[in-house]
Amino acid sequence: MSKVWQHISEALKANKNCALISVIKVSGSTPREVGARIILDDAGRFGGSIGGGNLENSSIQQAQKMLSLNTQNIHTEKHLLGPDMGQCCGGAVTTMIEIFTPQQLPEIEILTTAETNGKFTTIGDIGTHHVTRKIAPHDTNQTQKLVETFGQNPTPIYLFGAGHVGKALMLHLASLPFQVTWIDSRKSEFPKATPSNFTLIHLNQPHKALAQAPDNAQLLILTHNHDLDFDIVQTALQMNRFAYIGMIGSKTKRARFISKFKKQGLTQQQINQLICPIGLPNIKSKNPKAIAVSVVAELLTRVEI
Repeated sequence: MSKVWQHISEALKANKNCALISVIKVSGSTPREVGARIILDDAGRFGGSIGGGNLENSSIQQAQKMLSLNTQNIHTEKHLLGPDMGQCCGGAVTTMIEIFTPQQLPEIEILTTAETNGKFTTIGDIGTHHVTRKIAPHDTNQTQKLVETFGQNPTPIYLFGAGHVGKALMLHLASLPFQVTWIDSRKSEFPKATPSNFTLIHLNQPHKALAQAPDNAQLLILTHNHDLDFDIVQTALQMNRFAYIGMIGSKTKRARFISKFKKQGLTQQQINQLICPIGLPNIKSKNPKAIAVSVVAELLTRVEI
């Protein structure tokens, strides 16, 4: 969950209590990692996950009981997933449930502001009724303290092409920690509604958008026109600074493009940056939705989220 403190802040501003369920320690085989979280309000609505199953269900029930007390509180508990929960995972998970009340809004707003600026780390002391958190450097190593990481630094993606595959990719990228710049020469192809992590750019010459792209951008090139693809890829290869340059297409298309790149004077080192075809090689379907799944799956093998 990327906006932990924002969601808590919104609940408190609405004069509602809110519970935060966090995984703070794991050992052995567990369904989720340290930092997995659930936010639960006093109406029973929740978001996020700590792994599902009995662990998640019992934690939510415990949080609801604590919310019913209408007071700031905290509860930590170690769960042996096999003996205690009847789950097939053989490990152990320590969870922490915190109840936040509107009176805590000023301290929550400090964390909310930090969260809007990207990833940050806190050092916390677990008290009788609450955790006292202080913002700390990312490289903090405090074995006797509760060290947590919140927020995200979204990976920038430059998505060229708003055709069938582009639209299918939109649906998958919407819920992942990516900041997507979506470029097409056809303004009418963009859907009327797009996710909040998408920025739309209409350009007759899409390759010009690369001038503003950061060095760590992942480029996904899948326009409706081979000439546009060529201009985008050639510009990207010449810039020689992007984290990934991927183009949809066949091995034949790749071979033709490489031949033209060599005639344009590009070096073999520059040309080697191009990945084409994109997606997982074992997925052969040409269905746009299947291609989108394949591309996102490959993306997730390269990018830590």
